[in-house]
Amino acid sequence: FLISALANRADPAALPELRKQSESSFLPVQLAALEALGKIGDSTCVDPLFKVSQTAGPAGTTAAEGLRFLRGPSVNDSIARYLRNSDPGLRALALKTLAARRFPGAGERAFELIADKDVRVRLEAWRTLGLTATPSNLPRVVSEMLKLSEPREQQAAEQAVQSIAMQLPKSTRLQPLTGAMSGANSSQRSSLLRAMGRIGGETAFSTLRTALADSDPTIQDTAVRVVSEHGDDTMSADLLKLAKNATNPAHRILGLRGYVRLARSAESRKPEERVAMFREALGIAERPEEKKLVLGALGGVPSIGALDVVEPYLTDPALKSEAQAACLRLARSVSGEEPGRARAALLKLIESAEDPAVRQQAQDALRELEN
Repeated sequence: FLISALANRADPAALPELRKQSESSFLPVQLAALEALGKIGDSTCVDPLFKVSQTAGPAGTTAAEGLRFLRGPSVNDSIARYLRNSDPGLRALALKTLAARRFPGAGERAFELIADKDVRVRLEAWRTLGLTATPSNLPRVVSEMLKLSEPREQQAAEQAVQSIAMQLPKSTRLQPLTGAMSGANSSQRSSLLRAMGRIGGETAFSTLRTALADSDPTIQDTAVRVVSEHGDDTMSADLLKLAKNATNPAHRILGLRGYVRLARSAESRKPEERVAMFREALGIAERPEEKKLVLGALGGVPSIGALDVVEPYLTDPALKSEAQAACLRLARSVSGEEPGRARAALLKLIESAEDPAVRQQAQDALRELEN
């Protein structure tokens, strides 16, 4: 209570006592002092908070959070000193804190630290660039991204490129990436394709569509994975083609999963169009895993057509769980407009369900419908 009162007074004279209590062995007192330092602290509190920040548990978390809110003209400079600290954990925290404080020099410091000897610092530097770099920095960020080979760093850099590129007009945001494709090696082209997929747009997907047929297996594999994860509705035919015709079984599965993802999210399409997509996906699917994925997604398309597709699988030993859940959801969703069809589906579900809980849910839904 006393520490909270000191914080509420916002009296700088309380800081010496608060700094002392920030190292208290009694955790509630320590946490209260750390929270107070974050509220009213100045540059004299930077060192105590950094010291405690490396402690495991709530004290370390509270101290690190408090650094973001310190006030005073020299706070940022005091934090920036830790960018040269021998402890990589402190270097990473200093950079993260400066980015959160919107320190004007954080971006340039991040460019320096993407070459740090410790991977934690390098990853934080890429995250900082994604938060602070300006659109004019995009060519430089892309150039630095192409120097990477470590997967975690590549992913962090690709996310940074996406964040920066999205600040630019659609017509120009991909120019630094498409320009870098020429002369890039396989690993670099893969990184550029992944970044393009994150950014999206007609140019990105046109480039990815071409890459699907690339003679380099690595590029082809990257393109398949990117399109499966990020492709928009304009790529539905490409994904369906992959699902049907890819010679690599893994690519067929990725194509099918990407196609199902699009069908699930294509809310601008009419329900019957989405049902047709799911019906086609079920016809292609070879493994129970993908069939379960389709049945689960069908439950989100409130239509009689979706019920028609789901019902034949109610007694399939490998698929009945997903089919029954979808059937119950669909029957409820169409009961207002098609009560007769919903009733028939629920009766069929009650008859086929072996799980007492599923049967009870169907009976409850039927009771609600008839009342």
